[in-house]
Amino acid sequence: MTRKKLLILGGGIEQVILYDVAKKLNVYTIGIDDNPNAPAKNVANEFYSFKLKDEALMLQKAMEIKPDGVMTHAAELSVEVAKIANLLSLPGISVDSAINSTFKEKRLDVFRRANVSCPKFKIYNSKDSFETFIKSLEIDLY
Repeated sequence: MTRKKLLILGGGIEQVILYDVAKKLNVYTIGIDDNPNAPAKNVANEFYSFKLKDEALMLQKAMEIKPDGVMTHAAELSVEVAKIANLLSLPGISVDSAINSTFKEKRLDVFRRANVSCPKFKIYNSKDSFETFIKSLEIDLY
C-alpha cells in the first residue's frame, strides 16, 4: 500500500498535533511554515520554509508535492488550503466558502443576505478614519 502524503500549512506549536496524529496513522507529512525553525520542522517528514501568504510559491510547491490531502489547524490559512485543494482536485471546501468563513465582513454579508441575525459593524481602512469615528461619538475614553 502506498503511503498517503499530507500537506500541512503551518508548523507552529499549535499544528504539531496534526503531524503527531498523521505519524500515528502512517501518513507522510510535508510541512510549510514562515519560520525556518518552526516546532514542526523536526516532526514533519519534509519541511519547507517560505511565506505562507505567497500564493504563487505555495501553489507551485503543492503541485510539485502532489499531496493526497491538505489541511491546517489553528491558523488563518483556510483560503490557502482551499486554493490548493481546488487546484489539485482534492477534497475540501470551495475557495468562496473559505473566504466567507475567514473574513468577518464577508461572513456577516452572507448572513445578512440569508436573513440571519447578526451584529452591525463597520470596516475602517485606516487609523485616521477610525479615530474620526470615535471622536464623532463625543464620549470621553480617558
